Amino acid sequence: MRAAGLDRTLLFTTSALAAIGLAVLYSAGQTDVASPATGIWERQALWLLLGVIAAALMFRVSPRLLEWAAPAIYGVAMLVLAVTLIIIPMFAPHYQLLLLPGAFLLLRSWRTLWKKNVAIRFLLAIGAAGVSWAWIAATALAFASFFTPAAQRFWQLPLWTSVMIPLPMAACIGLIVYRLQSSGDSSLTAGAPTRRLA
Repeated sequence: MRAAGLDRTLLFTTSALAAIGLAVLYSAGQTDVASPATGIWERQALWLLLGVIAAALMFRVSPRLLEWAAPAIYGVAMLVLAVTLIIIPMFAPHYQLLLLPGAFLLLRSWRTLWKKNVAIRFLLAIGAAGVSWAWIAATALAFASFFTPAAQRFWQLPLWTSVMIPLPMAACIGLIVYRLQSSGDSSLTAGAPTRRLA
């Protein structure tokens, strides 16, 4: 690697933190009775070695290649986050934070996407309805709880669309990434497509 291009302070700090982490794991595994912590430092050292190799390879990659691949990397990352909620359905609202990068992309390019075709409009409408339903139902329940305690029995109402929201978002994001990569556009890196998608 080129020593001139390395940030020595960052390299030293990262190495020190990794060494301290390995020392803590080694210390935790030194018991008289075998436990899950026994030998864990060796597995962590292997992951650390793989991380160093990956970092060295990334250090050698041309920034122009990274710039060219950035839309695909960004889009695939958003897609993976959305698909995670589809594969492992989660009702808890805080898991919806995984959808934020994709939601920001869709909000920023809403007008462009809305003009494309009926399928995208349908997907966007379903996604917007799912997100809106949670807020409308929660607000209605909060308002109703001032007048009757029976409203608390319907606490699960706002969560009904939690599992549905990732589906249209993943479909729209996948379509955006596919269209931009097939057209060779690299404008997704700014957070929204600026060229035409179809």
